[in-house]
Amino acid sequence: MCHDLWVALFSIPYYIKDSWTTFVWSPWKQCTKQRKCYWWCLCCNKWACWIGLILVAILVIVFIILFVVWIFVLLVLCESICVTLVIVTGGEAEVKCFSYSSSSSSSSGSSMPPPPAMGGGQGTGTGNQPR
Repeated sequence: MCHDLWVALFSIPYYIKDSWTTFVWSPWKQCTKQRKCYWWCLCCNKWACWIGLILVAILVIVFIILFVVWIFVLLVLCESICVTLVIVTGGEAEVKCFSYSSSSSSSSGSSMPPPPAMGGGQGTGTGNQPR
């Protein structure tokens, strides 16, 4: 029921990386390496650039924190509504609470296969193979 919110919650690390690279890291490299220092004002052009980028970095961090809190609040509300719906209908509703997967598997044996083994053991394709 709340699949899109789970996707948004799990995509936050990628969003943080992309926004930090776009708004902070790339301009920081331009301020540091590509700008010529004006010695007549003791490199004031680089200072202004760095101060601006520090302000932008603070804004990006605040925006990301607000985004995470907003997604978390929406997720809690959505899952609360889902649980309430299941309780009110006595379990007859076709909803699946606390599930990241969007596919609805029935209880008649059509479940997902187990995840592959991690490591170099049997079934991973990395060990004990004939040559």
